[in-house]
Amino acid sequence: LALLLLLLWKDIAFLSGRQALTASKQTRHGLLQLPAQGTELVEKGLQLAVQKGLLPDAPKSQEATFVPAAGQPAATVAAQILSEIGDVPNGRCVILLQGEESPEKAAIVKELKQVLQAEVWSLDTFFRAMTFMLLTFSEQSGSSMESVLQRPEMLAAGIEMIEEMGEGQSIGAMAEQAEAMMGMSSDTEKLAENLPLSLEYGQGEVINFVKSSLEKLKGDAVVILDGQKGSLQYIDTPYRFQL
Repeated sequence: LALLLLLLWKDIAFLSGRQALTASKQTRHGLLQLPAQGTELVEKGLQLAVQKGLLPDAPKSQEATFVPAAGQPAATVAAQILSEIGDVPNGRCVILLQGEESPEKAAIVKELKQVLQAEVWSLDTFFRAMTFMLLTFSEQSGSSMESVLQRPEMLAAGIEMIEEMGEGQSIGAMAEQAEAMMGMSSDTEKLAENLPLSLEYGQGEVINFVKSSLEKLKGDAVVILDGQKGSLQYIDTPYRFQL
């Protein structure tokens, strides 16, 4: 099943370098943004993941350092975050940026990525990728998106597909490629319509995928993990910032 999903995904992977760059910019400026009720959907999805036994009922309490970002240049905000971190430790270093998705936040993430030579893992990208893949399958099979997402084996297949996409490259590179593909798709509106369902039904699967991928990192690696507070509370790191 995961192989079928991967073949369906690759069937649209025809982007040129210029098209991919344009698509990525479109995606980050609102084309595939999370719905306005995203926070509520995340909380509902976390409760469902706990009920399914995918997440603990009470995650470890971890305080985030608040960094004012409104009206501030991205470079200024990034510099404040870097001063809080200090010297980046050897080995794996995970930096969490909590907060709603926005062009301002994207600019801060870009600044940190350049300074730290880091990978960027966006939870929003993983949810969009899951939606995109399973939406394709639902249309091919004639099933509703909600019925597909209610099947544990389909959610597992969607995650396995994302893992297959990452074979031979970093998670960060895979995420950039996925955003470019989705940005060029003619199903952008359908993706936006069905994204709330993935936020509700796929929280546990996506969070556990991220945790597992972090554990597999080898050598010195800096990862900027971008997402909403509710989902990121399940990721353990001393570098946690709320924008």
